[in-house]
Amino acid sequence: MSKIEQALRKARNDKSANDQDDHLEDHNQGAANQDKKRRPGRGRSLPALVQLEPCAHYDLEDDVLASNRILSEEYPDLALASYKMLRTRVLQKMRINQWQTLAITSPRDGAGKSLTAINLAIAMAAQGAQDVYLMDLDLRRPEIGAKLGIPGFELDLGECLAGRAPLDRVCCDVGIDRLFVLPSSQRQPNSSELISSPPLQGLLQRVRSMANDPIVIIDLPAILTADDALAISPWVDGFLLVVSESDTRRDDVTRSLEILRDSNVMGVVLNKSNET
Repeated sequence: MSKIEQALRKARNDKSANDQDDHLEDHNQGAANQDKKRRPGRGRSLPALVQLEPCAHYDLEDDVLASNRILSEEYPDLALASYKMLRTRVLQKMRINQWQTLAITSPRDGAGKSLTAINLAIAMAAQGAQDVYLMDLDLRRPEIGAKLGIPGFELDLGECLAGRAPLDRVCCDVGIDRLFVLPSSQRQPNSSELISSPPLQGLLQRVRSMANDPIVIIDLPAILTADDALAISPWVDGFLLVVSESDTRRDDVTRSLEILRDSNVMGVVLNKSNET
């Protein structure tokens, strides 16, 4: 992964160079000074709160984390510094705006959004100030549980949202202080309906009501392949768009940001960069 500082600077410079690419910059600059973009669920009735206590514990295997490029003590210093930079920038903006929920998506598959979601959540938890809940809501291609080595047959957020398992039996402790994971394993054909369902709204509201203002990181499907990001947008505070320098087309970035024009887009993360 490239240095996030360079990635965000590159996005801003691209905008200045070409007006057609002006959506590459952070669309929410100055959001702390305005209240035009609504907080999640404002003016809506909310479903009953659900319980969210860890029901399982897993000790993550070092070899699994290493093979999937998950943050650990053995992670390369340069890449670790990049995630710390991303964490600090994201947390600063979330605190300024009093945000708790951040959805992570990409224009298309293959940009590394799920890995970004996992490593950002781990980096946030490592700071020790707040609990962090990592939710796998890419119900079309769930990867978080597999990347962490969590047995998929035991816990599945998608199955819970579909009503085939109790929703209070999906949160797990993975042995990392302050980090809790809600994984999915099975693909759900009606993913956008599940994402916009009352059970998920109640789950998000439960987290917001908890002490210490926990952070929720949500992995979503690619925005140009499904309507899931739009379906959940009324219930999250902001979005982070992950792009790949080698794979993501510029017009796909523009289209993605246009789709999210009514949402709080925190910024763009550039992955797979050749810059050092």
